[in-house]
Order: sequence, then C-alpha cells, then structure tokens
Amino acid sequence: MRNLFGHSVFAKARLIYSRDPSIDAIFAELGKVGARDSQVQAMHAAQHALASLYKARKWYEIKDDDAYTALWILTTARSLAEVEVGLHGEIVDREALVDALRLNPGLFKLIYSDLLEREVSREALTLALDAIDAYLEPRAEDLFAPVLEYLDEAGGDPRAARDIAHYFRRNYDMEHLIIGCEWLSDIGVIEKASTPVKLTTRSQIDMEELAFFRVKW
Repeated sequence: MRNLFGHSVFAKARLIYSRDPSIDAIFAELGKVGARDSQVQAMHAAQHALASLYKARKWYEIKDDDAYTALWILTTARSLAEVEVGLHGEIVDREALVDALRLNPGLFKLIYSDLLEREVSREALTLALDAIDAYLEPRAEDLFAPVLEYLDEAGGDPRAARDIAHYFRRNYDMEHLIIGCEWLSDIGVIEKASTPVKLTTRSQIDMEELAFFRVKW
C-alpha cells in the first residue's frame, strides 16, 4: 500500500546504480500516490489517532492527570500528522510531525510544539483537545468514506461489529476499526444498534452483538 511507512522508505530513497531500465522505471513511479492509496492511508492514520484520542480524553476527564493527558495528545498528534501530510499529497514518513507543522502550523503548534516547549497547563490541554475535535469532525465522512459506503450497501440495516471488522481486515488490512465506528456514532454520522448472535453453533439462546448502521435522509 502506497503512502504507508514501507512505501516512504523506497519513495524517498536514491537509486545509486542500475543497469536494468525496469528498475529505473519503478523508482520513477514510486513518488506517485493514487487517490485510493491516499484514502486508505488517511483512514489508517485517523483510526490510530482516534484510539489515542480516547485515551487522552480518559486521562483528562476521568483521571485528571495533566502529564499523561499531554502524552496521549502527542501520540494523537503523530497520527494526525500522517493524516495531514497524506491529504496534502505528500509522502508520509517518520518526519510526518515536522512536515505537518509546516503544512498546518495553527493546529500542530497547539497539539505538538506548545506541549513540548511550554509548561503543560489545563488550559493548554483543553485547547489541544478542542483543536483535535475541530480538525477531525468536519473531515469524518471523507476520512471514513469506505466505512460509510460499506454501511450504505446494507440499505440501512445494521451491520454486526464482527462483520465490519472482518471486511476491513480482509480488504483494507485494518484492525480495530470498531473504534472508528464508535467515534462516527459519537458525533452522529452513523447510528449504533445490536444484532442477535449465537456464541456457538449449538447455542440455543441469542446474545446481542454491537452493530452499526447509517440512514440517509
């Protein structure tokens, strides 16, 4: 998959010597990233960002630990940097945070450099968390377009969490996508429900499994 880390190693490499024209052609093409690869890369990065954002919210709202909240915000910033760089059509690599600070200084100053260069305060953490929400929510349908398309194919019927996870693991190499679905539900883009499931093939009693659906009005 292009624009994930493994791709950046080759895309930013320099070909020193080759006597095979096909290798020259491969290297010439490595800097190009297609629309589908950009979409998948952004969804991967956004998924990681949401996982650490939930952790930051927990340590901010429940644990009341400013230092650990800051740590998780910085982890979120790393993933958001990959989103930002990818959406700008640039190659995502290990220096994504540096590139994102150049591309979007207003956001990454709040959620990255200010948290490292200044004393961490409750006010700074609040600004950082609000800035992350303000960045992600307007982009939700674009970042998770494949999820919405998959739910739309069901015609409004709920898709079980197990089916969603299996589909995106198989087709997009994504684990734990249910975190993204939970977030989409939290902000009102999709709805949460349950579907009956048997714990074993011989179970006589149905249990309830988490599911998601989308209704397009």
